Amino acid sequence: MSVFTDISSTDCRTLLRNYEIGEYRHHQGLPGGVENSNFALATTQGHFIITLFERQPEYGARYTLAFMQRCRARGIPAPTVITTTNKTILSQLREKPVAICTHLEGAHVTTPKKYHCYEVGRTLALVHRVGSGKLGERPNPFDVDWRNRMVTQVNKYLDEYQLGILQEALQVIGPSTKSELLSGTIHADAFRDNILFTGKKLTGVVDFYYACHERFMLDLAVAINDWCSTDTGRLREKMQAAMLEGYASVRKPAEGESNAIPILLVESALRFWLSRLYDQHFTRTGTDIEVKPPEEFERCLRHRLKTLAK
Repeated sequence: MSVFTDISSTDCRTLLRNYEIGEYRHHQGLPGGVENSNFALATTQGHFIITLFERQPEYGARYTLAFMQRCRARGIPAPTVITTTNKTILSQLREKPVAICTHLEGAHVTTPKKYHCYEVGRTLALVHRVGSGKLGERPNPFDVDWRNRMVTQVNKYLDEYQLGILQEALQVIGPSTKSELLSGTIHADAFRDNILFTGKKLTGVVDFYYACHERFMLDLAVAINDWCSTDTGRLREKMQAAMLEGYASVRKPAEGESNAIPILLVESALRFWLSRLYDQHFTRTGTDIEVKPPEEFERCLRHRLKTLAK
């Protein structure tokens, strides 16, 4: 979450005229992330999150909000999308689409345990059950074409060693396996900062704004790389096993899906390494922007490649 377009108390009061969630008290920009502008909003009726869609077209915003609504309806602890007095899920603010959602209780996990990983895996499988339904298709914005553009953009910032890692990763990924693996709508960003826990209970799945039609196992690979890695990027095998066990308790992957995970771990690490490199060297303007360093994904990618080479 970040703030690229700041909003005033007057903006908030004007926006709230379209909703029945109380009178404005205060708001605050939320740092972190690189896509949308997000604000914590307090009204006389409670706490909410305002999301201003900076680059996502209205269709994409509606797609992700509709998916979030379906997940919520199926018992997954996703935020509730607040509808306007006209029963729509989007408004306009500063000539951009904007949504208001409920604020969820819980905290981000900084030091994951096996039970955290189990619950994340189980919840992702529930998300994929919802994603197997007819939701329309929003193509993955981080597809092969995007990857090729990023490689061209960041090449000049890489040293010889990094270029070697990049070329090895591209060779390992090779042709897309998308047609060979089951796919549907996925969350696509199940990092620790997008999952909330209260004690041992998973109480929140937030930031659905990368949701797209993709391979289910790629979604799982994104989560494994973040939740099951050491600070040096090494894979904690017992943590991965716990996440896979949680996933299989709801949806057992086909053999081909399970066999694809090691390569998808490389693909996931490369995707986030490239995007963080781009964010680092082509930072967008705004306030409270927090650009995560690409080094953590470089370390992760390096170790995933070593594992495959054994």
